[in-house]
Amino acid sequence: SGTGTTTLLASNGGTIGLGAGAGAFSIDDGELGRITAGNLTVGDNTNGSITVDGVTATNITGTTTLNATKTGSKATFNNNSTFNALTVNADDDVTVSGNLSTGNNALSIKGKDMILTGSLDSGTGTTTLLASNDGTIGLGATAGGLTVDGGELQKITAGNLVVGDATNGDITVDGITALNSAKITGTTMLNATKSTSNVTFANASTFGGPVSLNAGANATVVTNDALTLASSTIGGTLTVNVAGGNGLIVSGNQTVGGPITMTAGNDITLTGGLFTSSASASAVTLSAGGGIFDGDLTGDL
Repeated sequence: SGTGTTTLLASNGGTIGLGAGAGAFSIDDGELGRITAGNLTVGDNTNGSITVDGVTATNITGTTTLNATKTGSKATFNNNSTFNALTVNADDDVTVSGNLSTGNNALSIKGKDMILTGSLDSGTGTTTLLASNDGTIGLGATAGGLTVDGGELQKITAGNLVVGDATNGDITVDGITALNSAKITGTTMLNATKSTSNVTFANASTFGGPVSLNAGANATVVTNDALTLASSTIGGTLTVNVAGGNGLIVSGNQTVGGPITMTAGNDITLTGGLFTSSASASAVTLSAGGGIFDGDLTGDL
């Protein structure tokens, strides 16, 4: 189809296999290599589960989208597979037991839960993790509908990591370590922007790069290490507590519906702005063990 989109669908609600993956509708690696398209879409909301095994090369210059969105349908990746860019949408679980790579291009996975015994590698590209069926999300030692524990996070290599969107429930983060997040070289963006959804650090967690918080309701962050807070949008309150004698850098604008409270054991440096719609006399509260700076090198606020 040249630069156009090629779509492959299974009739009669059948399963789909790509590469060496078994399915009623099967496309082996050689057959995939003979498809030229700008984008490739495989499956829709009528087929069963999709199994991918050992996809090594495609002529798809854009994104391959795998859809298994019928109730109960899953996506399973056995052994190593490589795509140019990949979007996976499953109603039920997504299981990855090999290395799933997209070079330096986008990788997006949506499922009820993700079971990651292999690895995800989008290089300098963005990896996105989404929960199907409006589920909650847990990062670290906490349960969610979609749960990514610390060990699984440690198997994700990405320029930026995006978790959640406008459809999921609360995001809870608990006990993520610097080692867990070491392969995320850019920003980790936590999105729970449905009007009732919160982003909450239940216990101290550490991300090596900047963190962006976007919540329809409230956001609460607790860490024992230095934190860089990238641009964030919060419908309710924003509470940040950086303990252990460490500092807080606010590198992007914080747009918040309610009060903003920020506490740090060392300096608070504001290179981004704090914007709140709260009419409270204590709409913005900053408490620092060191100084509070505006980030322009001219001194304190």
